[in-house]
Amino acid sequence: MKQIYIYILVSCIVFSIGCASDLPIRDMSKARYGITQAEEVKADKYAPEELEKAKQYLYDTHSLLKEDKIKDAQKKSQESQAESLKAIEKSLPLYANDMLTEAKETLQQAEMLNAKEFANVEYAQATNSLDEATKFRDDKNYRQSIQKSKESIGFANEAKAKSLAMIPQLKEQLVVLENEKESLRTQRGDEFAKDELSLTEQKINEATTKLEEQNIVAAIAAMQSAKESLLLAKTAIEKGKASESLEAAKSLYTQVSERESSQEMAQTLTEAEKLIANSQDLFSKEKYIEYYD
Repeated sequence: MKQIYIYILVSCIVFSIGCASDLPIRDMSKARYGITQAEEVKADKYAPEELEKAKQYLYDTHSLLKEDKIKDAQKKSQESQAESLKAIEKSLPLYANDMLTEAKETLQQAEMLNAKEFANVEYAQATNSLDEATKFRDDKNYRQSIQKSKESIGFANEAKAKSLAMIPQLKEQLVVLENEKESLRTQRGDEFAKDELSLTEQKINEATTKLEEQNIVAAIAAMQSAKESLLLAKTAIEKGKASESLEAAKSLYTQVSERESSQEMAQTLTEAEKLIANSQDLFSKEKYIEYYD
């Protein structure tokens, strides 16, 4: 009977110790979880002191448990949780702001790549997510803001990749513009459209540089200017040739009219006068091709 009593007494003591030691262990688990949460919101960057204290207090908890200082260990675990909470509260708004800034910068990069046109779906998704992230941040819903900023960055990066894939095609268009410029040079371009062709070359070079810098919007703008300059060059060449032909016709008419006085040439000279008058009219209306043909 005495042995049974001793067994029951020992069992109760062991059970009591087990329950007591279980309390700080549960608190330690909460402390570890708190530290993990703090690290997820970049507390090592935004709240390093609070995070370090949380880790130190958790370490102290282990040491106190080894010394069987249960109550002290429990207190340290709770202090660790408190420091983790401070780290989280300090980090969340800062992390949300930084993520929002990164999302804006990524979207701006997509804009430079002409994502509005080349990746309109992904660009719209990135813009919408950014708007939501901004609203959540303003409402102090920082976790949702961070999540939406990450979504925006993801969509913007997809838009960037899609837009970058268009660069080879744009380079091919630059080659076409370069060839057209050189073709106009062979058509007396340097004589009649030197300035226009010079500007075209400048814009082609600018577009090439902007593509290398991955600024597609600026590259497209330069290419458009090059196209406009080419059109002006073509017009100037046609005008020069038309003017030259008209002056040649006038000169020939003068020579013939002075040399030929017979009645038979009167009708021919009259027709020539009409042709020259018509040509002058077309020239004044800038219908150079029609006249030149």
